[in-house]
Amino acid sequence: MTLDEFIERWSNSGASERANKDQFLAELCDAIEVKRPDPNTGDPARDLYVFERDAVQVAEGQKQSIGKIDLYKDGCFVLEAKQGSEAGSPKLGTAKRGTAAWNVAMRDAFGQALGYARTIERRPRFLLTCDIGYCFDLYATFDGSWDYRAFPNAQTNRFFLRDLPAQRDTLRAIFLEPHAVAGPDIVPSVRSTSASSATSAAV
Repeated sequence: MTLDEFIERWSNSGASERANKDQFLAELCDAIEVKRPDPNTGDPARDLYVFERDAVQVAEGQKQSIGKIDLYKDGCFVLEAKQGSEAGSPKLGTAKRGTAAWNVAMRDAFGQALGYARTIERRPRFLLTCDIGYCFDLYATFDGSWDYRAFPNAQTNRFFLRDLPAQRDTLRAIFLEPHAVAGPDIVPSVRSTSASSATSAAV
């Protein structure tokens, strides 16, 4: 599948996160020419590149709940997917795109991804959020801390599906060689989002 075919195929989708998530991300892999995720085994030690990886969230030393990471690649990224809808759509999905509610939902998706990342022993370099068929938001940490910041900066960390050809190499690097991506010299000094968002409820 070419990038143009992928963009055309998904641009009109909306309001169906559960139905569309895995297929969208699998075809994204095809379009940017990286391997699709492996089958999920249910064993975190083996599930290094999978959909729906377990994220065991613990409170006071006891297992509290098991979240599901939409797409996980060990040492590379945690991805949290949502899907909003356009104005006039009969279905709402995550929220109507471009509204205050949608902006809040996308910030909450970052908090959810950060919360899941904290359950993993090997800290991922990137956190990705996406509105399926519409946009991607990128966050990164380069100093080994939990201080994930908008990447490459707070003004340009979101790109839209139509921009995918220009962002292909960046996404490929995040999937394949995240530690080769340019680091602290282009990361902004202002925090993009409070770490307190990490406690956002999983969907």
